Amino acid sequence: MSNRNLDIDRRNVLLGAGALALGSLPGLPAVASPETMTSAIDKALAGRTAKPGRIKLEVSPLAENGNSVPVTINVESPMTAADHVKT
Repeated sequence: MSNRNLDIDRRNVLLGAGALALGSLPGLPAVASPETMTSAIDKALAGRTAKPGRIKLEVSPLAENGNSVPVTINVESPMTAADHVKT
C-alpha cells in the first residue's frame, strides 16, 4: 500500500456524491438535445399549455463550463395572499 497524499476536501466529496446521485437517476438523458428538451417540457407540463407572461427564465447561451450555467428566474407577482407563486 502506497503512502500517497490524497487531496480530498468536503467540496470534492460533495461534488462526487452529487455526480453519482445524478448519474444513477433513471431516465436521465446523457446529452440534452432539442428532442429530449421538448420531451422533458411536455412531461413537466403534463398536458397543459404554457402561457407566456409572468415567468421569465434567463439562461446564458454560452457557458465556459456546462456543469455551471447561470440561470435567473423572475416571476411577476404582487405576492399577496390572493395572488402568489404556489409551485
